[in-house]
Amino acid sequence: MKYLKLNDFENMKLQYNWNTIYVGIYYNMFSLHIMTDYACELLVNNQNINDNDIIELAWEIEETKQERYLKLIKDEYLSSSFFHNLEWEKEFRKVRYVMLCKLKQTISNKTDLLKEIALFYDSIGYPEDMVSFINYMPQELGNSNVSPEDYLIENLNLFLKNEREDMYSNSK
Repeated sequence: MKYLKLNDFENMKLQYNWNTIYVGIYYNMFSLHIMTDYACELLVNNQNINDNDIIELAWEIEETKQERYLKLIKDEYLSSSFFHNLEWEKEFRKVRYVMLCKLKQTISNKTDLLKEIALFYDSIGYPEDMVSFINYMPQELGNSNVSPEDYLIENLNLFLKNEREDMYSNSK
């Protein structure tokens, strides 16, 4: 599976912060190097930053120190309530939305797209709200005149539309 980049969020006009970065790394949707990208962005946008942790993160991240960097972000930039309130869920949904959109944009073959989405679904803990477009889950097609693949793609499109509307209405 491909990793997300910060410009994937920018292209969709979605804001991100350390919460987004942490959730994305937790679910393996970002590489660790996203920390460096974000720290560099913070330094470029605010040249008066005198935060040694941000400066350290702006240097190349060592894969062997992943736990240390995640603990640093958790301790220094996330509120203690982040893990126990709706903010975690909001960030998860945002990162998941961007990942699903990226998969949809980059994989044109329906069968391959649905397989990749199923792998993604497996990797993020089988969220119940995604069942309607997972290819190995039972579906009730009813009297539908569309193929099973098209039915799943329609459900995916509806899911993305609803997620987008929810995200944008809550950000105002």
